[in-house]
Amino acid sequence: MNVIPIACNLGVFSTHERTHHQKLRSRVSADVIRVDEQQDGYEVHYAARTGTWMTVAEFVSLESRCCPFLNFELRLSADRGESLRVWGGEGVKQFLSAEIGKGRSAEYQVDVSPRPSSGNAGT
Repeated sequence: MNVIPIACNLGVFSTHERTHHQKLRSRVSADVIRVDEQQDGYEVHYAARTGTWMTVAEFVSLESRCCPFLNFELRLSADRGESLRVWGGEGVKQFLSAEIGKGRSAEYQVDVSPRPSSGNAGT
């Protein structure tokens, strides 16, 4: 089994994408109404507002690029509303706990070095 290191790589984003990711993160965080601890991660519940579901989905599409060690599952149910389950392998729950508690983990590496362009930067 290939172990993916717990290290965010914001260098996968163009400057425009990084700015957009930060804006989405703020919007997604503002709509949180409850966070439930799971055995291997967390389930984040969102306020039922127009556009929240699509905003969370767009955030996840970017977050999965810079944090490939995370698993995401978007849920929409009549009785539980909108939620995002985030989990991963060993150490991921501790990383997520630090992210939830502090906004950014000082305990884990965050790589912001730029990566060579693949020819589609800014898209």
